[in-house]
Amino acid sequence: MKLSDEIKAYIFDLDYTLFDEMQFFKAGMRDVGEYVFKKYNIPAKDVYEFCVDSVKKEGRGKTFNHLIERYSLDEDVKKLVEIYRNTRPSLELYDDAKEVMDAIKKEGKLIGIITDGNAAVQEAKVRLLGLFDIIDALILPDALVINGETHFTKPNPVVYEACLEKLGVKPEEAVYIGDNPLKDFVGARSLGMKTVQIQRKNGMFENCEVKEGYEADFVTESLIELL
Repeated sequence: MKLSDEIKAYIFDLDYTLFDEMQFFKAGMRDVGEYVFKKYNIPAKDVYEFCVDSVKKEGRGKTFNHLIERYSLDEDVKKLVEIYRNTRPSLELYDDAKEVMDAIKKEGKLIGIITDGNAAVQEAKVRLLGLFDIIDALILPDALVINGETHFTKPNPVVYEACLEKLGVKPEEAVYIGDNPLKDFVGARSLGMKTVQIQRKNGMFENCEVKEGYEADFVTESLIELL
C-alpha cells in the first residue's frame, strides 16, 4: 500500500472521523446518571435515557438544564458539565483509521489532528485513544492564542495554518480529512490544501446538504481509499 508521494502530511478531524464519539458521550452521560442516582436516588438508567433523548431532539447545548428542570434537581449545571467532561472511558479507533494511520507512519509521512470542542476534553480523547504515540501535531482551536485572540473554531483558516506550521509543510503538501462539510473543508481549501470527506454509513452528515464551496475535493466511505 503506497501513499501519494506529493503529500507529506495527513491532517485529521477527530470525532466521527477517527473514532465514534458516541463512545465518549455515552460514558459521560452514564457518569452523570450515577452522580444523580447517588445524590437524589433517581435511577441512573432514567437519567441516562433522558439525556440521550434530549440530545437527539435538541442537541447538546441545554441537555443538563433540561435534566435539572425535569427532575427538579438542586444542582449547578457546571457541576454536571464537569462530571461529563471528566469521564475517562476506554476508547477505540475505527478499524480503517487505525490501518491508515499505521500505513502513514510506515511511509514516513506526518500526521496531524485538528479538533474543535472543549480543549481539555478533546485532548483527553486523543490520549485515551493512544494517539499521542503516533501523531506529530495536535491543534485544539479552543486553546489557540493568536495575536491576543482566543477560542477559534473551524473553518477559520488560522487553525489549519497553525497545524501546517507545526508540521513544517506547505498547504499543497497536506490533505485534510474530516466528516463535517458544514465546517471542515472550506477553510482548508482556501489555503490550497486537498480535502477528503469521510462519509460513514449512518453517519451524522451522510445526507447533509452542502453549500457551494464547502464540499470536499473527494468523498469516501472508508479511509482505506487514502492508501
